[in-house]
Amino acid sequence: MSAEMKLGENISRLRKQARITQEELADFLGVTKAAVSKWETGQSFPDLLLLPRIAAYFDVTLDDLMGYQPQLTRQQIRKLHQELSEDFLRLPFEDAMEKCRTLTKKYYSCYPFLYQIGLLWINHVSLAPTPQRQTEILRETIRLYDRICAGSSDTSLLSDSWILKALVLLWLGNPGEARRLLEPAADPLRLQHQSGSMLIQACQMLGEMENARSISQIQCYLHLMQLFSMCTSLLALEKEDFEKGMETIRRTRSLMEVWHLEHLMTNQAAVFSYQSALFYCFHGKTSEALAELKNFVHTSLSLCRRDLHLEGDDYFTRISDWFDQSLLGNLPPRSPGLIPDNLLAALDSPALAVLSHTPEFHALKEQIKKARGSFQTPPDHT
Repeated sequence: MSAEMKLGENISRLRKQARITQEELADFLGVTKAAVSKWETGQSFPDLLLLPRIAAYFDVTLDDLMGYQPQLTRQQIRKLHQELSEDFLRLPFEDAMEKCRTLTKKYYSCYPFLYQIGLLWINHVSLAPTPQRQTEILRETIRLYDRICAGSSDTSLLSDSWILKALVLLWLGNPGEARRLLEPAADPLRLQHQSGSMLIQACQMLGEMENARSISQIQCYLHLMQLFSMCTSLLALEKEDFEKGMETIRRTRSLMEVWHLEHLMTNQAAVFSYQSALFYCFHGKTSEALAELKNFVHTSLSLCRRDLHLEGDDYFTRISDWFDQSLLGNLPPRSPGLIPDNLLAALDSPALAVLSHTPEFHALKEQIKKARGSFQTPPDHT
C-alpha cells in the first residue's frame, strides 16, 4: 500500500482515536469538512504544508502520520531476508534483484537491513547471467557497504561491513584496497584480540557466572572456526609441500574429530574436504582425492534441507541461543537450494580434471543433479 493511501487511513484512525469529528479537525486546520472527508477516503491529499500541523495536532511524527517505517525490527529483517533468499530461487534473477532494490530504497536508513541485502547479493551473485552482470552487482554491493560505513554509528556493523567490502574487493581483483581495510583489525599485536578473555574475567568479578559461561562458549566456538578456516588456507598455501600438506590434513582431521566440527561447522568441513581433494589431485593421488571429494559432496548435501538451521551440540549448549539472538537468528545466510549448483561448479574446476574420467566422479555429479531436482519441485505443505 502506498504512503498516500496510508496517510488517509491514518488521519481517519487518529481522528477517531482522539474522538473528534471531521468538522473539528477541519476547523483547526482551516479547511472544509469536505476536504477532510476526501483525505480520509483517498480522493485527495492534504497540502504538503499542512502535514506538520496535522502531525502536531495528533502528537505523532510525520513518519507515523504517513505510515512510513524507516527502521525494521530484527524479526522483520529476518522475515524479509528469508523471503528474498527464496525469491532468488523461484523468480527470474533480475526480478529478485529489483525487489531487493525497491526495499533498499524504502529502508535506506535502516543500516542492518542494508547489510543483509549486501550479504544476500554476495551469496547469490553467482546466479547472475553473465560475468559482467556479476561485476555490476558486486560494485553495487560495495556502494551499499559504503553507505553503511558513512552513516552508521554501530561499531560492530561497521566492522562487519568493512570485512564484507574487503571480500567483494578481492572478488573484483582489488587486493590492495582489501588489504588496506583488513590490516588494522587483523594486526595480531592489537589488544582487541584479548577483549574476549577480559570480558569473561569482568563478568566473573561481577558475579555474572552464567553470562561468563555463555561468552566463554561463544569465544571458544569462534576461535575454533577461525582456526579451522586458517588450516584450510594453510593447506592451499602449502600445496606444493607434500609432507607439510599431509601433516596439515592429519592435524586438522584430529581437530575436527575431537571438537565434532563436521556437525558444528558443516560448511567449513565441506570446504576443507574440497581443499584436501585439490591437494591430492596436485600430487597425483587419485584415490585419496576421490575419497575427499565424496566427503565434500556428502557433507555439502547434508546442508540441503529446507528446515536447515544453525545449532550447537551437547557441549556447546549455549551456541543455539547466541544464534537466535543474531540478526538472522538460526537461519543460514543463503538458501540451501543453491548448494547443488555451487557443487557442480566446484566439480568443474580444472584442478580436478584428473578425476573426470573416473566412474566415481560422474556418480558424484549425478548425485548432485538428483539433489538439485528435489529443490526444483515445490515442497509439500500438506
